[in-house]
Amino acid sequence: MIDVSWMTSRISSLVAPSRSAFCMLRRKAALGALIIAAVAPLVIYKFTTTGSLALVDTFAGAEASRLILGDGNGTLFSAVAGWLDRSIDAVARAGGGVFGAITSGVRAVLDALAVALNGTPWPAVMLVIIVTAWRSAGPRAAIFTTAALACIALLGYWPSRWRRSRWSARRPSSASPSAFPWASGSASRAAPSPPPSPCWT
Repeated sequence: MIDVSWMTSRISSLVAPSRSAFCMLRRKAALGALIIAAVAPLVIYKFTTTGSLALVDTFAGAEASRLILGDGNGTLFSAVAGWLDRSIDAVARAGGGVFGAITSGVRAVLDALAVALNGTPWPAVMLVIIVTAWRSAGPRAAIFTTAALACIALLGYWPSRWRRSRWSARRPSSASPSAFPWASGSASRAAPSPPPSPCWT
């Protein structure tokens, strides 16, 4: 004989909510009604009167700061901002070497990626990105990635954005004669021009 009591009790619990669920729903409805009862009079008062109270229009931040910090000690915002600045400065001074090492490591990785992206032909880069999207998220992501890369290439953003990375060091070209004037080997250099004479002489 098949015992259907468990199935019957399960269906009845799904169809008819339990007493605890009904009590929770009633508490949520009461809380919503309480919030509406608190907010609605303020909104109606604000939009139906010509001269509302200043306490309703603006938050009393200056009064609260004066009550907590005292007269002449600024505001809570300035006190908290100053404390945060001092704390961040202390952490930066204490862990400057660690933060510098992390920055150097991140910059090295970004420079390597920039060199790889700039030096690798665009079909290889595009193929690697598409295959990575396909293997990680499926064919739909690969199709979307292909369309996005094609849009970037057709709009002309591919060469202008990847030709030179913003993380790469901008060093002057050695071919420019004005980049390193001391390396030209010529002893005769143009003398600096005299300063202009004052306009009143």
